[in-house]
Amino acid sequence: MRRAAGTKWSLIAPLAVCLAACAAPSGKGNAPVIVAELDFSQSTAQCANVHTNLDGRAGPSTPAIARTADRVAVAITHAVGMTERIELVSTGYRSSDCTGLVTATSSSVAASLVPNATTVPTVRLLLKDHVMPDAGQPDAGLCVPSGAEVCGNGKDDDCDGRADCADSDCLGQSCTDQSACTQNERCLEGNDGGLCGGDPVTCNSNECLVATGACMPQTGCMGTPRSGRCAADAGVCDQGECEYDFPFVPSNGLGNLRFKTTPSLNVAQFNCGVTIYDSTFDTFTNWCGAPDTKPKAMTLAQAGATNLRVLPVRGLSVAAASTLRIVGEQPVAFAVFGDADIQGHISVDADGSTAGAGYLAGVCDTNMGTGTPGPGSSSTGGGGGAYGRAGGQGGDNADHNEAGGPFGKAFGASIPSPLHGGCAGGAGHGVMVAGSGGAEGAGGGALQLTVTGFLKVGGSISANGAGGQGGRTTEAGGGGGGSGGALLLEASRISISFGAHVVAHGGAGGSGSESTGTGNATPGEAGENGHVTDGLPAQGGALLSTNGVSGNGGNGDARDNPAQNGSEGNKSSGWRGGGGGGGGGAGRIYLRASSCSVGVSTVYPPSSNAGGC
Repeated sequence: MRRAAGTKWSLIAPLAVCLAACAAPSGKGNAPVIVAELDFSQSTAQCANVHTNLDGRAGPSTPAIARTADRVAVAITHAVGMTERIELVSTGYRSSDCTGLVTATSSSVAASLVPNATTVPTVRLLLKDHVMPDAGQPDAGLCVPSGAEVCGNGKDDDCDGRADCADSDCLGQSCTDQSACTQNERCLEGNDGGLCGGDPVTCNSNECLVATGACMPQTGCMGTPRSGRCAADAGVCDQGECEYDFPFVPSNGLGNLRFKTTPSLNVAQFNCGVTIYDSTFDTFTNWCGAPDTKPKAMTLAQAGATNLRVLPVRGLSVAAASTLRIVGEQPVAFAVFGDADIQGHISVDADGSTAGAGYLAGVCDTNMGTGTPGPGSSSTGGGGGAYGRAGGQGGDNADHNEAGGPFGKAFGASIPSPLHGGCAGGAGHGVMVAGSGGAEGAGGGALQLTVTGFLKVGGSISANGAGGQGGRTTEAGGGGGGSGGALLLEASRISISFGAHVVAHGGAGGSGSESTGTGNATPGEAGENGHVTDGLPAQGGALLSTNGVSGNGGNGDARDNPAQNGSEGNKSSGWRGGGGGGGGGAGRIYLRASSCSVGVSTVYPPSSNAGGC
């Protein structure tokens, strides 16, 4: 056999392989031969075989051909007397012995077999890895492992050729089978690598349905719906299910949502230390209970503000010495169909430059609530942020010829609607070194508790602003404090006990730093975050040095003490100081109930009351 001109083989397999009978009948000459060149250069396959393509079906196949180079050639003989034109296809495997899943294929290539030919015809079979699905859409290239298999995302994350329940790694993990007649869905073993299934739903009669016992995958349990009020819940029967409703018209459009008993609503109990809810990703960290008792979040659009994240629950409890901290981009509303008892702490406070949940820069900028940074030509303090009340002015520079950043202006209606957080202060400015001014404090977040029953507060609920940072290592102004956010509490009955705190205080401004022309410098002090449990104003940064030339930060707004202005910078004996940042203004609090009692407590800013509060 002679090599055909122009072919490029890295290896010629020494074994001739037959697709059909190899021996030629006596007197008929040599059997036609063809060389199949397997090209692995665009595949990760470690083994392949070659088979004929018979009208789209795989015909006879060669044995396993191990990958010994990027190109491997194999001689194939064809029985005399069969058609002289055939089509060849190659199939690749990740395993080295051509077992398991097929991971690559080539296109079908036609070849002509000429008996007694003096040259050997050659066909090239280019193997390409299969494209793995990515959330139901084809990828543009090969599968690239991204780590362990993530069950339920529609991706083959570990590139083993199987995604989600089809991957044995997901056995026992939760999934969704799109059937209303199963519950506790999870990945199960199956004949084709796995499937999603669950426990059957038992269709029993309930307060809103006389069931027939039948269940339809698309619609659920069949039966005759009852009408009227739900016997055991605060709601009405609707198409066989109890739909919760409110005894009053809830704020911010919560009444436009439909709260069904399916999926069931549970009492949310926070009694295991610090639990964090991230409204951006709808995730709980350190959830105090079984995973299936977490509330199923709903999203409610708000005109002119970020969408509201609504968490429906059967009741709400925060135990003493436990905290529910809410963070993220979206404001949060708990729809509580029952009672709520807050003996611990619920926080949507800002922290440093991280705003509380529900901050919206556009609202603050449009309403001029954001504190203005210190002017760019001198070392002045930034103005304090505002929401329900105005912030404080930033401190002047050491030469007293340039005023600090203007304070944010109060804005908004007495009822926080749409629901959003407070506004940030302005950054301080440093004329000697760019970026040396203190960073601004962020604004407090936004929280709504809408309770059909009795809301008791014996602990604290806070939406405080953060303190501004002090000037850095040169003569520089301090940052302004952030304003308080928004708290909207409404219920059939509200009781705020002696010593409880419901607050949206402003953060304090940072002090300026001080320095000499020879490079000696003392950085400024940060202002305090808004206080939660003592009702006292957050204290502005005060640089206690022997030079005494930096401006102090202004106190934050709390307990009828308006936000203070930042002090001006000064100069003495070659030292110069930057101006202090202004304090942040208070946010907004709205209490609404048909019956309300407030003991000797701190509720600040004073509530814009409705009903008995």
